Amino acid sequence: SLEREVARERLVPRDEADDLFQRLMAIAETAAQIPKRQDAMTEDEILGYDELGIPTR
Repeated sequence: SLEREVARERLVPRDEADDLFQRLMAIAETAAQIPKRQDAMTEDEILGYDELGIPTR
């Protein structure tokens, strides 16, 4: 039944959390290799805020 299947699944060792962590770390390392742009926008410019924090869009 369903209870038996759930119990059986809990007994099976899983590396999913570790695998997910490794995949996320690989993505982070790849992203860290992207060079920064000289004329990059600030976070406020990206979001559309001016120097006073007022939305400009």
